Amino acid sequence: MHKILQETFGYSEFRPGQEEIIQSIIDGNNVLALLPTGGGKSLCYQIPALLGETFSIVISPLIALMKDQVDNLNKNGIIAAYINSTMQFYEIEKVLSEIKSNKIKLLYVSPERLENRAFAEQIKFLSPKYIFVDEAHCISEWGHNFRPSYRKITEFTESIGNSNISAFTATAIPEVRRDIIEHFNFNNPRVFIKGFERDNLKLNVLRTNQKKEKVLELVSKNRLPAVIYTSTRKSAEELSEYLNFNNQNAAFYHAGLQPEQRRMIQDDFMSDRVKIICATNAFGMGVDKSDIRLLIHYNIPASIENYYQEIGRAGRDGKTAKIFLLYEDRDYHIQDYFINNSYPTLDEIKTVYNSILNAAKIAVGSEFIKRILIDNQIIQLLANNKINQTKLNSALKVLDNNKLIDFSSDKINFSFIKILFESEQLKTFLQKFAQDLNREILLFLLREFSNSIFTDKKKIDINYLANKLSAPINEIIESLTKLSNSGIIEFTIPSNKPSIKLIGGRISPDNLRINVEHHFALRDNAKLKLDLMRSFAFTNDCRFKLILNYFGEEVTNYNCGKCDNCRSEDYQNKPQLEYLEEIVIDTIHKATGRIRQNDLIKILTGNDKHGNLRNNPNFGVCKHFKKDELLDIIDSLITKNLIKKFDSQIAITDLGKDIFALPEEIIVDNNTTSESTYNLQLVLLNKLKELRKRIAKKFSQPEQIICNDNLLRGIAKDLPTSPSQLLAINGFTQWMFNKIGEDILETILDFKIENRKLLEKVSESKVETEIKLPENLEKTYKLLQDKYSLEDIASLSKLPEAVISMQIESLFDYFPKLEISSIMKKHEIELIEKEIKKGIEEIKELKEILPSFISYGKIRIMLAKNK
Repeated sequence: MHKILQETFGYSEFRPGQEEIIQSIIDGNNVLALLPTGGGKSLCYQIPALLGETFSIVISPLIALMKDQVDNLNKNGIIAAYINSTMQFYEIEKVLSEIKSNKIKLLYVSPERLENRAFAEQIKFLSPKYIFVDEAHCISEWGHNFRPSYRKITEFTESIGNSNISAFTATAIPEVRRDIIEHFNFNNPRVFIKGFERDNLKLNVLRTNQKKEKVLELVSKNRLPAVIYTSTRKSAEELSEYLNFNNQNAAFYHAGLQPEQRRMIQDDFMSDRVKIICATNAFGMGVDKSDIRLLIHYNIPASIENYYQEIGRAGRDGKTAKIFLLYEDRDYHIQDYFINNSYPTLDEIKTVYNSILNAAKIAVGSEFIKRILIDNQIIQLLANNKINQTKLNSALKVLDNNKLIDFSSDKINFSFIKILFESEQLKTFLQKFAQDLNREILLFLLREFSNSIFTDKKKIDINYLANKLSAPINEIIESLTKLSNSGIIEFTIPSNKPSIKLIGGRISPDNLRINVEHHFALRDNAKLKLDLMRSFAFTNDCRFKLILNYFGEEVTNYNCGKCDNCRSEDYQNKPQLEYLEEIVIDTIHKATGRIRQNDLIKILTGNDKHGNLRNNPNFGVCKHFKKDELLDIIDSLITKNLIKKFDSQIAITDLGKDIFALPEEIIVDNNTTSESTYNLQLVLLNKLKELRKRIAKKFSQPEQIICNDNLLRGIAKDLPTSPSQLLAINGFTQWMFNKIGEDILETILDFKIENRKLLEKVSESKVETEIKLPENLEKTYKLLQDKYSLEDIASLSKLPEAVISMQIESLFDYFPKLEISSIMKKHEIELIEKEIKKGIEEIKELKEILPSFISYGKIRIMLAKNK
């Protein structure tokens, strides 16, 4: 074992866990090994294979990985080979021949290849020692990259009578691990979970909606090479173009490119001719570049598994690499949209069933033995019902699982073929010119149809032809197309549409029973994974601690010391950061809302030789801070879209005004306020100012930043008694509430108790008038009346759903019978009310009980409605 490690692979010692895994495989155990990307898992199956008496099989979905590993293994002689869809028939036969003569010890194949019965028979005859399944998480629907073809691996291993199976993956949560063990029928498996921590990766999360600019900044300031992952092909192309325009050496990579293009781009990156790759997740699996120094996620991944697998491609040489996730809420909603699109509703599934059978003119109770092509007419019909291709495929899978149809995502592969050459011409062609696969196809056609193939078009199943010749379908079609283009045969290319076959008779809509429990459980699981990924972006805890806990490594009191949350020495503490951000915003506001950056720095540091900036109330408030620290705060606020630059000037954005509360002047009109009321307001205002003074001292912040005088006057006038009422006051933000909100409510409550009789007297003397809502509530109320949903109101108001839900909570104080049916879906209302009726009134407890797609905001609204 150690000799092979040194002589074949050039290593002097094993990494932690490798030797134990290898020995366990050699001892005959089923092994499930979880090793991180770049953690040396390939060595764990390569060494047992080289030590085996015969050859072994590695099942992998990645052609690039097959090629790279085979090339590396064969540097000192041919010991490994692969069979994939790019190979000619004669090349496959050559590999199988070399296995027979014991030249090949390790054969890499795709899971799809195992479905070929003729190939399985050949492998059974050759008797492999071990079966190794790479990327084993692909077998589980609970994982992040489910591939149905992996479910067929067990059929293959059983058909060849081999139970020496081991599975390898870099990412598998406990549910996925159980799935792997169950599907591969492992008997008392040895499970190894090693090293999810990567001590050379520095994880960072940046919240920004100026992503292109931020990427340019990161690639300019950090070491390269770099990989930037985007969620769409379009983003990869646009970002690459933007970087190249700004003098960066970038290329884009995605599955929409031709294989030759992808190979060239990958080779350019591997050889450092290209320094930056902007790519979808199609890039990286099987790409073994050890010196990637920078990895950026342009959009939030769908799960922590995806994120962890992708960051594992950086720093494989053990040297430091920096990782950045650029987060904005829009990305989360896009991912959530993708999930909803992948899981149609029960009504949509029934629509698919009935629409297809209506189009095929199959009556209720009738049977139909032929396969039904899902053609463009059906696809357009369903599109008119807002069922796109993704939903269609998902619905067909559910119907297949319910044994209502037999759904094949494989295409209908019947074609019509006729040989155009005369028999003598064909004979000459076969003798002199035909390549191996072309020759095999023509000879098969002659054996199958005899002379009639020269006179009539013959219907043939391409699947059947591929199976008989042990060749991939795409290669068969390619050869037939070439023969057709050469005028040797007449050939119609098979349809590229999926098909279904009705099982039993058609069921009437009223009697159609479909079990969607598993379907919706998968949807909820996908949403949960996305929510956990968002939690990763927002956590204040160690980021690696969250990852380790996610993968089942229980760690307490753990700090990686490398992520942005742990590196406190590299970042200002949060109260200080908050303080500086508020000061900068407030200073710009007091300078009529727009100011030159140099003047802003001079005001903050108190450095004004000419004296014309000294009138700003914040002059010199940051004199103990360095200029660079203040410039970092300004850059951070620009990144967060709270301020923006106009040439050399800086102004506050609408978002900045919303978050930092820059209200219009609140004026108490003495002409319309009774003397007793006004006096009471003054008493309370003084109490609130005393409170503010104490809080300002506690946080070491100016009193006007804690809560300005205008807001205090508004609070004294409105007398709010709940968090929602206080937050409903125009200009009072969640940031302020976190510092002083609870104390304000307590002060008002004490004040009301002390002055109860006088307040009652004042209240009785008031004349009933039309309800006048605060400005922010009025806008939300109007949108509610116009039947907008919670998500739409938040989007139109440019405020978080949480804030909108608090405003609606306040509206119930004005309108106890407020109509909210448009806010959320009927089934969401029913689910929440069902739990509230059980006596559960704590928002956190309800959130834990209810499905993940129901937000805190919706729960808060329903609690307010049911008070």
